[in-house]
Amino acid sequence: MDKQRRVRKRVPRALADASSKRCARCRRQKVKCNGSFPCSRCTRRQVECQGDPRSGAISAEQPSAHRHAASCSRQGNPRLPVELGLPEAFSPGESPAPPLTNPLAIDCSSYSLDTNGRPVHLGTSSTWSFGRRVLRMTYEAAMHAPLPSENLLFDGTCYDLGWDEKRHPSSQVDLEVVALPSPDYAHPSGLWYIHYLLILAFGKAFVVQTSRGRKPPGADLFRLAMSLLPPAHMFVADAIHMVQILCCAALYLQCLDFRGPAYRIIGQALRLALQGGLHTEMHGQDVSDAHAQRSHRVWWTVYILDRQMSSLMGVPMAISDDAINAPLPTFPGEPRKSMTLEIQIKLSRVLARIVENTAVYGADGRLDKQFLSSTKDALKNIAGVADHLNGSFALPNNAVMRGISRVSASLHLMQHQCIVLTTRPLLYNLFESRIGGSDPSLIRTARSGSVRNLLLICIDSAQQMLTILASLQSQDILEGFLRFDLDATFAAHLTLLMAPTIDPTLIKNQSIWLKRCYSVLEYIISCGNMVAVQVKSELRHLEDILSRWPMDDEFNQGEAPQQQSSRSSLPPEGPSPKSALPQPMIVQNNFQPLEDTLQMEGLWWQEGLSSEYLINFANSIDLDSLDIL
Repeated sequence: MDKQRRVRKRVPRALADASSKRCARCRRQKVKCNGSFPCSRCTRRQVECQGDPRSGAISAEQPSAHRHAASCSRQGNPRLPVELGLPEAFSPGESPAPPLTNPLAIDCSSYSLDTNGRPVHLGTSSTWSFGRRVLRMTYEAAMHAPLPSENLLFDGTCYDLGWDEKRHPSSQVDLEVVALPSPDYAHPSGLWYIHYLLILAFGKAFVVQTSRGRKPPGADLFRLAMSLLPPAHMFVADAIHMVQILCCAALYLQCLDFRGPAYRIIGQALRLALQGGLHTEMHGQDVSDAHAQRSHRVWWTVYILDRQMSSLMGVPMAISDDAINAPLPTFPGEPRKSMTLEIQIKLSRVLARIVENTAVYGADGRLDKQFLSSTKDALKNIAGVADHLNGSFALPNNAVMRGISRVSASLHLMQHQCIVLTTRPLLYNLFESRIGGSDPSLIRTARSGSVRNLLLICIDSAQQMLTILASLQSQDILEGFLRFDLDATFAAHLTLLMAPTIDPTLIKNQSIWLKRCYSVLEYIISCGNMVAVQVKSELRHLEDILSRWPMDDEFNQGEAPQQQSSRSSLPPEGPSPKSALPQPMIVQNNFQPLEDTLQMEGLWWQEGLSSEYLINFANSIDLDSLDIL
């Protein structure tokens, strides 16, 4: 019996020798391999050959973690120049590519050199980092040279706060600032005075629509407040008030694109809040109801800001939701305020789950069945908020969302940003394959099935964000100082620029959508926002390169796509873009919608995304649709 088993296990010597000469990647794919290092197939596909370069023999198959690390290392280095043209086609006998690695995963470290030559980490979920990755990849593929760092947006480069890194006011502080409020009834060293100065800095930034050079409005007030602020690590007095002050300081810096300092300050606020037990129920005989309610309000403010700033930095969240049991604060007689806070907290939790999801942005992230499963879970989490959002803050039922409220717009923008953040890794990987010309089979998957549907919902959310922003612009309530509208515009614009490069049929009338993007940016620029000037410049640069990129031969030959884009509409027309900076904001009333409305599969977008639609969409995702890649 043992002899028979041994006979059955024997392999012809010729076949065994041929198999041993193949690299590990070709063995897994069961395709022919010439046995050289690197083998011809891996060279043609521009992937790492898993052979032994020293002896010519083929090494044992590498563990997945090592393969993933090798792939990530290639992401961090400058890309090899590639010719502008279509990649070489595969022969019919070759199998598809190996499983895709997510280049946005947390262990795929990537850096960009700033103007001083210092490496700047590109975070996983950061929209700024995402835009820099896309621009660098596209520029290097087209120009065969590294992307120059001059005239690019980096943290803290748009504005000059005049901070001399001292703990005392400099001699340049306006004396009128020191005189607020008058010393006959107030002592300027109290925390309330520092808080008051920060509120005045925000007020000045909201009112003043221009900047004096690189000096932002309210900078003198902010600088004075920070010079009076006691060190947080030594502070032992009113911790709750200190947390409020740090939240104001972090938000002000975030608006000026000092993302790093803002993230560090909100981190200090979070730790002070944790130390004070603000994340707990705050029950006890020594805790008054008024103190508990104030603590709950401060805690959830810190929580929301920390979640958003961590996501914008592309770093892990500082505290797990499982460690938080603080109840929502009550607002007697103001039920709408309670609903607003509740929905915003729910969306912040969804955002944290997306960023921390191991299959989307976590370690060893791959674009495979696990990624699709996590995408389904994320969409279902968003669906859990959708009906509550639509029921309490429904969008106006008209073609251009006239009459949308500022609160409704902010919440719906946050919801769609969660969808874009969930599906963006797939968009990036397909875009990378198209720009690098590494694997035409990847691009073909974007033309049918679940992969295309995921791209479409990413694009649709980007278009929906743009429609909401255009409506805010038409009502002159688009935010020029706070960063949230600008970040949403940047994320939507990048998506609408990248998608047609993968497949031109994904978006109809792209030029009109981009015109709307630039109109929104021009409005923000007219409010004196210098960050928007840099954002617009980089987007123009990227658009210029992509506009000259050669189209796929299949589309040049007029091949009909398997599916058309779910969008059949144009963005509504709006005010003409303004070009000068700085200048007073000009209110324009010629907002004229087109007749077409935005819809997807019979769903009217201006009524919002329903939970039923999102759940049905998530359940329709084929988990095996990426296995062929």
